[in-house]
Amino acid sequence: MARIEAAIATLEDGRPARQKGNELPVIRVGVVASFARLWLVPCLNRLEGEPPDLRIEPDVDTRHMTLSDARIAIRLGRGDWPGTRSEPLFDETLVAVAHPAVAEALGNDPSPERLMEQPLLHDASVESWRTWLSGIGVDYVRRPQDRILQGHDLALAAAASGLGIALLRDPYGLAFSNRLGLVAIHDHRARNPNRFHIVTRPGQRHPAIQRLVDRLHELAGDITGGYSLADP
Repeated sequence: MARIEAAIATLEDGRPARQKGNELPVIRVGVVASFARLWLVPCLNRLEGEPPDLRIEPDVDTRHMTLSDARIAIRLGRGDWPGTRSEPLFDETLVAVAHPAVAEALGNDPSPERLMEQPLLHDASVESWRTWLSGIGVDYVRRPQDRILQGHDLALAAAASGLGIALLRDPYGLAFSNRLGLVAIHDHRARNPNRFHIVTRPGQRHPAIQRLVDRLHELAGDITGGYSLADP
């Protein structure tokens, strides 16, 4: 399968960064849907340059895509994917957040028992909540009232609808959380063991790829220092 995907990628890409004549080099970026919605698409103008010197085509997919001189990926994990070159974008802090009415009902810094009376909203898997809850002495096992939603923005949106408590991944979903009016419901913070990485193939990068990588790092730095979270 890997060899077939590589052959298809070669046919699709044509020349490095798919640049023809005076056309802008085109780079396909493999991302999960939430990253496309929260980060990539809203920032396309900045990432493509002012004036534009490249064109980005989001490729929403969860598989480990084939990499080339015209393809990169942004993936969540520990950055240890074999046969790739990966660079972390930012560290993430896990913060329990909820609708203000839910936060008011819970009170300030609720006990583990009080907190666990609420449904927990998961971002694709239970790993983040298991990490966060271990810090307050809870050995978490998924319950029928808890929900798994396929996307960080979906988990935050569910919390804003009063469906339970979500874990904000700061700074990844911070701006979206603030727009939804979510507030922190507990003083405890935990480090997410996973991070987003820019993943490219090994070796020297095409200049257009390197420009995009540099801009992604600049964007991550700006957003990391640009917001704060509301308290209940």
